[in-house]
Amino acid sequence: MSALRAIAGRLAGAAAFLFAFIAGSFVVPLFARWSVPGRVMAIALVAVVALVLWRIASARAPDEA
Repeated sequence: MSALRAIAGRLAGAAAFLFAFIAGSFVVPLFARWSVPGRVMAIALVAVVALVLWRIASARAPDEA
């Protein structure tokens, strides 16, 4: 069962990286037409969602003590 948890943790980590890459490459430039606060909010939103995905990945990863 721990092997499945390790795979799930790595997949969630990969999903966090992929989301950050795709959002950073495509979504944030869409908001570039906005004012500076709009850009900052768009980048912060992408960062928060990627951080949440990363925390899910680290919570599912097995403890290696």
